[in-house]
Amino acid sequence: MLVGDGFERGDETVGKERAGEFFFGQSASGGAHRAAFSRIGRANLFRRGQPAFGGLAAEIADEVVVMREGTVRERPADAINEKLATGRVEVLARAITVLNGVRGNLPFPVSVHDEENTREELRLRHRYLDLRRERMNSNLRLRAQTIQAARRFLEDQGFIEVETPVLTRSTPEGARDYLVPSRVCGGEWFALPQSPQLFKQLLMVAGFDRYFQIARCFRDEDLRGDRQPEFTQLDLEMSFVDESSVRGFVEQMVIEVTKRTRPDRPMQQLQDRKSVV
Repeated sequence: MLVGDGFERGDETVGKERAGEFFFGQSASGGAHRAAFSRIGRANLFRRGQPAFGGLAAEIADEVVVMREGTVRERPADAINEKLATGRVEVLARAITVLNGVRGNLPFPVSVHDEENTREELRLRHRYLDLRRERMNSNLRLRAQTIQAARRFLEDQGFIEVETPVLTRSTPEGARDYLVPSRVCGGEWFALPQSPQLFKQLLMVAGFDRYFQIARCFRDEDLRGDRQPEFTQLDLEMSFVDESSVRGFVEQMVIEVTKRTRPDRPMQQLQDRKSVV
């Protein structure tokens, strides 16, 4: 469990003391809650900066990984926090073990209250910390949920998922290929695919009339705001359909995926006149 300050925007603070007990917030992938240690008979915790609870004072700080044993109990009425999914319960811990401490100051604050105040170069250098931020964590989870929802929808519509090769031959595309030299065949090389175009056409001819895959693509082109060397695309192909059928199917898929991933955000409709402007 991670010790955190202001976890999940619940404004629970680390090192809070009340009625002979010491509280601190903990968060994990399943949610966040607070842990409590009783002053009576507990010699294994330390209030930050003061030896009030025993021998772990300096170690109980933000982003410290701890393991604790205890009993889940209901919070007192005046301590309920409706901002948290677990805001009605807390853990009365019997013991705590620091699994991974923090030495010195972090390169940048990981608190959810400091999302955009760090240079991107610093965030990328310490990506393991950056991914702990609420926004980055939510982005990865939303991406996984979106792919999962699209896969379920396509499977329900009779599509078959096929993984196509990554090491292939060069084919005419819209950008330059990334080349991988072959150790076995001297002077020969593979090209990384810009899209699975040839393979999905092969599948259509072979009788797989509805195909899809979450395909990794590689394009050697100049970087721009909407360009990068590698990316993932939802690649699909259908046989014996026309343009309107494809458009209607993709529209239905986008609507269903949005309902499953962001039901709180209805699809926006744009009139033709506004889209032209």
